[in-house]
This record gives sequence, C-alpha cells and structure tokens, in this order.
Amino acid sequence: MKIFMIIFMIMVVIVELFILVGCSLTVKYQVEMTTDTSEMLGAVYSILDTLGMIIIFNLLYLVVMYILYFKKTKRG
Repeated sequence: MKIFMIIFMIMVVIVELFILVGCSLTVKYQVEMTTDTSEMLGAVYSILDTLGMIIIFNLLYLVVMYILYFKKTKRG
C-alpha cells in the first residue's frame, strides 16, 4: 500500500510541475506580445485560475491519501 501512495504522490508532483510550467510560459508569451492592459490582467487571471486548480488538485490528493490510510488502519 505504501508503494501506491508514493507513486501517486510522485504523479501529483509531476502533474503540478507541468501545469505550472505550461501556464507560466503561456502567460509570459501573452504579456510580452500584448500592449493592452486588460489582456495582461487576463493573463494574470489565468495564473490565479491555474493556482486555484492546483489547490483543488492537492485537496483531492489529500482526500485520496486519507481514504487509503483510513482503509489500511481500519483493516488491521
């Protein structure tokens, strides 16, 4: 059971890193290419939206880890 928890944790970290890198590269490109302030604010909103998605993803991760741990301790 511990190996599944470790594999899942590694997958979560990798997915979050890809999300952050992809979003930051996209926002960097959008800010460099625009001259309009509202478009820059839209790019900043995109970053905040992505961070919110990562927070929700982490909460889901914690719920899954709690369920796995709770099932393991309840059995034995």
